Amino acid sequence: MIIVELKGGLGNQMFQYAIARILAHKHNTELLIDISAYSYPDGYDPNSINVRLYELDVFNIHGQTTTDKPNKKLIKIRKEQKLRKAASLCLCKVVNAFSDSFMPMIYERKNVGFDGSLLDLPDNIFLRGYFPSFKYFEANRDIIKKDFTFAAPPDSENKKMIDQITSVNSVSMHIRRGDYITNQRVTDKFGLCSMGYYKKAMDHISQKVEAPHFFVFSNDPQWVKDNIKTDHTVTYITHNKGQKGFEDLRLISSCKHNVIANSSFSWWGAWLNDNPKKIVIAPSPVFDKLLIDDDDFIPKDWIRIAKND
Repeated sequence: MIIVELKGGLGNQMFQYAIARILAHKHNTELLIDISAYSYPDGYDPNSINVRLYELDVFNIHGQTTTDKPNKKLIKIRKEQKLRKAASLCLCKVVNAFSDSFMPMIYERKNVGFDGSLLDLPDNIFLRGYFPSFKYFEANRDIIKKDFTFAAPPDSENKKMIDQITSVNSVSMHIRRGDYITNQRVTDKFGLCSMGYYKKAMDHISQKVEAPHFFVFSNDPQWVKDNIKTDHTVTYITHNKGQKGFEDLRLISSCKHNVIANSSFSWWGAWLNDNPKKIVIAPSPVFDKLLIDDDDFIPKDWIRIAKND
């Protein structure tokens, strides 16, 4: 059995699921998805920007979910051993819904950079950490593409938007602000895509795409309306709020071309875009202080533009 602990928003959940799914496929074994991080007490506001929700149930994914967190008082069978510099491995007794004495090896990934040795991990692994690289599933992209098809059709409003998106030379443009602006720790770690980046991205698209129609997605829509200027047609997507954020991902992936932020959310939207002639523009460096190589995050056929110009 492969168990994966989910953390963070939808984009991070997708990366965590993807590596676990590939390992489960490799070993022809069960996949268990630990969603205990999304168990909140009664009275929380599910629409709060500070609350993360489990969202993979919108896809046709494999595996079962559980909230039976491995006991916090894990019984260590042997002392923690170092596994390179980026991870640790310990053998622990875990009681879960499937067995009274299931004993996986807990692999905790401290570094977010790509490590190909993870693909050689054995069966009976509990994965913990962040794995933001397409290289973990590049050789099995068809499996991940199929798993990340949407389980239900779009609602009427989003269906109309998809009809519009597919009728024009649509270009999604994702501008992430929110905690990238308000939380200095997050700002220092991830950095912010400058207006110069988006201007150069729009200029590049304008040279390559006839009559581009920009569909703009942001968690700060008013700022975007006040600051994003172009002579081309622009539609601001603002209707998918709260638990409907996944619909924005569907819309982004439906666009013919994509301009992404330094965000796993818009990364997945661009990656799921099936247009064989798509132009995808990504910021470089992806993150300021998060140690991940651009080559691990950005496919070679995507165009990189300096994030801080």
